[in-house]
Amino acid sequence: MSPWTSTTTPTGSYQWRSQAFDLTPAQANGGTLIYIDGAEKAFRWEMPSVDTGPNIDEIKKQLQ
Repeated sequence: MSPWTSTTTPTGSYQWRSQAFDLTPAQANGGTLIYIDGAEKAFRWEMPSVDTGPNIDEIKKQLQ
């Protein structure tokens, strides 16, 4: 289930304006995540070195 809505996003589909990434422990130390889409447009996110956000408890609960 998405932390931003009350609905589940089915496999193979998408939810507009949401991203999720699996990071290795080394990658999870913080930095800048750069994602390049199919149109070769780059998107950048500053990644904190700790879990953050208003929905982090719900996200962790659903990942268990």
